[in-house]
Amino acid sequence: MLLNKIVKGEMKLNKYENMEIKNILDEYCLFDELLEKVEGLSKWENITLFAKSDLMEYIVREFISLGEFSVGIINFDNCNSDIEYVMTITEEKYVYCEPARKLIDSKPALFSYDVGVSYVYQEDVKQDIIDGLLNDNCDVVLFGLGEEDIKQED
Repeated sequence: MLLNKIVKGEMKLNKYENMEIKNILDEYCLFDELLEKVEGLSKWENITLFAKSDLMEYIVREFISLGEFSVGIINFDNCNSDIEYVMTITEEKYVYCEPARKLIDSKPALFSYDVGVSYVYQEDVKQDIIDGLLNDNCDVVLFGLGEEDIKQED
């Protein structure tokens, strides 16, 4: 059961109310959806994608190949397929990609992001990243890739 909490006279929503769960047909449809979101960004807004290197490399290449986006920082850490990466796209059409975790005082820590919407590939990303985004009040789209849900009508 989801409970709302009252904090300083304001209603605080359960953090999972900021999360949408959906199935996206394939990486091409994911790219199209991200591109549509980027085109609707306002000043100072950005979106992020969290995934491992295989999916991330494809999406980054697609954005760069359009010729409309500039490269900020791209760091695939020797294309380590075992770690999560985060791609950020700004409203100014800059693309950044780097490992989603960093070392602080020799201990692993998550990057903190001020984002509008974060897409998180459920097969690749650990729960602590999802919780960190939700705790920062980010809107999260948790998605899987595969066949579309088929709704049958009677």
